[in-house]
Amino acid sequence: SSDHHIIAMAIMEIKLYMLYDGDLSKITQIYSNKVAIKEAKEYLKDINEEIIYVNSTSEGAKIAKERNQAAIASQIC
Repeated sequence: SSDHHIIAMAIMEIKLYMLYDGDLSKITQIYSNKVAIKEAKEYLKDINEEIIYVNSTSEGAKIAKERNQAAIASQIC
């Protein structure tokens, strides 16, 4: 038996974006977590860039910014 109980539920729409800063033609890597990549798979099906899985979309956005690459994340990352 668990001491945890669900007391409320919220349905939230989360929009994912390809985040990048600079020249899109220079992007060779896209960072994100597995869930976000799965959600964006239709958009990503024709890309040649390497997909790199990380622990969270915010981590992916941070790494992508540091390396001048792209990330799949929400706009607020």
